[in-house]
Order: sequence, then structure tokens, then C-alpha cells
Amino acid sequence: MKTPRVLLVLLVTLTWPLVGCDKQTQVSQPASSPIAVNSSGASLTADPNPVPAGEGAGKTIINWQLSDGAVGEIYLMTDGSPETLFARGSNGPAEAPWIMAGSTYEFRLYSGTDHKALLGKVTVTRAKN
Repeated sequence: MKTPRVLLVLLVTLTWPLVGCDKQTQVSQPASSPIAVNSSGASLTADPNPVPAGEGAGKTIINWQLSDGAVGEIYLMTDGSPETLFARGSNGPAEAPWIMAGSTYEFRLYSGTDHKALLGKVTVTRAKN
């Protein structure tokens, strides 16, 4: 029996309009957490997204999974700055507790550790007060 996450990814992949090209496919959906899925079955999500407004910094949880169990790396670009390593592993959650309104955070999932094969990306924002 497949896990609910795999079934969700398959359901979203089969039922929602697809936008994108190359190896990465962005799945457009009305839910608050976009899912990036590629042909290998890797997934990347942010929840919540957008991060609700509030005092101080907000937080989101980045979840990813590489279907083959290989190691992947999540890199972060903030407001177009150079990428920095955020997390590493075949899956996760990893918390990002510093999300501020007015900034854009792009989390990018790469296959392996050579930082060459982009599998997916998700952009996180925070609602303003």
C-alpha cells in the first residue's frame, strides 16, 4: 500500500493543469502549499505558504522526498540573492522560522550533492499585516 503523500502527489499530478518545462514540472493547485514534482517522482512542499501575517518572524515547514532514496540538497535564495545550502537528505521536514513579510524565499531541491540537477522549487512569501 502506498503512503498518503505518494497518493496525493500522484493525484495532483494527474488532475491539475501542468505548467513548466525541462525536467521540472510545477503543479498548479488552489491549496496553500505548492508541490513541485518532476519525472523521477521527487516532491517539494512548503506549509504554510503563504505564511500568515503576525508579529516578528513567521515560519514554514519545507518537506521534500526523493523517490529513489538518494541524497538531495535544498538551497535557498532570498530576494534573488545567491543560493545557500538550507538542508540535505533523501527526505525531510526542515523548519524555516525566519520568514518575513515583504521578502521572497525560493527553496530549490537538487539531486545529489553536486548542485547541478534541479528537481523542483517552491517560492514562499508571508502575508503583510
